[in-house]
Amino acid sequence: MKLQNKPSQINIKKELLKYFSYWKLFLLSLILSCSATYFYIKYKSPVYLSESRIKLLGEGNNINLSPDFNSIFNNPSYTKLINEIATLKSKRIIKLVVSDLNLTTKYYTEGKIRNVELWNVPIKVTSIEKEDTIFPTLGFTVKIDSNGYSISSDNTNFHVNGNRVKTKIGNQEFLIEPNPNFSKKNNKKEFYIELNNSSYIVESLLDKIKIEPYDKQSEVLSVSLQDVNIEKSNAIID
Repeated sequence: MKLQNKPSQINIKKELLKYFSYWKLFLLSLILSCSATYFYIKYKSPVYLSESRIKLLGEGNNINLSPDFNSIFNNPSYTKLINEIATLKSKRIIKLVVSDLNLTTKYYTEGKIRNVELWNVPIKVTSIEKEDTIFPTLGFTVKIDSNGYSISSDNTNFHVNGNRVKTKIGNQEFLIEPNPNFSKKNNKKEFYIELNNSSYIVESLLDKIKIEPYDKQSEVLSVSLQDVNIEKSNAIID
């Protein structure tokens, strides 16, 4: 007599009851997950994309970036395109941008969770260190008052009189003056300042800036930059 194995039947209700006693843990996990997602989205710094286009001037037909590698490398227009991209992304050009916009200085205002970087502020703080000098990042707070500026850091607190003054913290000297380009959109009087090395900012900007042909048959270059401050990135791209 042959015995046949009958497939065992699963009692779904019974299986669910096994996990029912853990419903509080499941609910707590769901609440924590939703809360973490909410606060991440609420307080995460948004990243903006700035883009500009550059028309290459000169004689010649449109560039043809065909799949044929030999024809690409033998195309004078393609060589011109590569040279233009290399020039725009050269350290010499980026250094000029960093110097002209004073990008070695960053301005922040205090937020509920994190500091928020600003671009349009009433003061301009400039490091007086030589361009290639390597120094640790210096952070301090500047508060504007009717007589000048109150300056504070982890190690010192002092006040300087006047609108345009040179001062120092430790061995690092810097200049504080009114920002001539201030558009009065920001009425804050207290800012956290961060002074950085020029070489560090240049390298960081080289990594962020993206330059590529706008399309496969065009002498137009697309220059783009992603940053948390849209005003700052627009100024750099322009």
